[in-house]
Amino acid sequence: GLEKAGLVLLWTEIDDNGFVTRELGFDIDGRVIHKVPFGSERFGLFDLQVVTWSNIDKIKIEPERFNERWNETDDNLPENRT
Repeated sequence: GLEKAGLVLLWTEIDDNGFVTRELGFDIDGRVIHKVPFGSERFGLFDLQVVTWSNIDKIKIEPERFNERWNETDDNLPENRT
C-alpha cells in the first residue's frame, strides 16, 4: 500500500466530473512527499480514476488549504519521492 512509499495521508483535488486533477501525499511528519502533477511528472496514484461524491462532505478539505500546502512544497520535495 501507500505505507511502502512512506505515505500516511493522501489529499486529492477532484473536478466537477469526479476526476482527480491533483494529488498531495504526506509522510508521518506531515511533510509533502508526493505531488502530482509536478514538473514533467503527469501521472499519479489516482490517474484516470473517477471519484463518487457520496461521502465527500465528511472528508472535504477546503480549496484554500489544499492550495496553501500545494504552493509551499515546490522546493521541498525529496528527490526520490513516489
